[in-house]
Amino acid sequence: ERGADQGGTGTGDGSPGASGKEPEAEQEGDRSGAGAAAADTQSQSRRQHGINLASELRRLFAFGLCTARSCIDPSRLLAELVDQRGQKLPIGSQEDVGEFMLKLLEQLEEGLR
Repeated sequence: ERGADQGGTGTGDGSPGASGKEPEAEQEGDRSGAGAAAADTQSQSRRQHGINLASELRRLFAFGLCTARSCIDPSRLLAELVDQRGQKLPIGSQEDVGEFMLKLLEQLEEGLR
């Protein structure tokens, strides 16, 4: 029988633990779990930016419809645009309008879900 201090988590001599995996395999699983956690964090960040984008777009349209301003600064809206990894898109870089619209609409859709 195993002692109470071992509790089925391995014997400390390199034999498989409770998961039945070798210690190296458990470490690899931990690394892939960390990668999944990072991807989840990126996804959450991207979703939050999508929500903020929808809010800023609403604000921009409200200013256009309900004020007498002749121009409106879109920098807060543009600051919420992010790529697939959640990194902010560089403002002022030249980009194809079709590609930009695709990114904008994808992120807006994600924020409205």
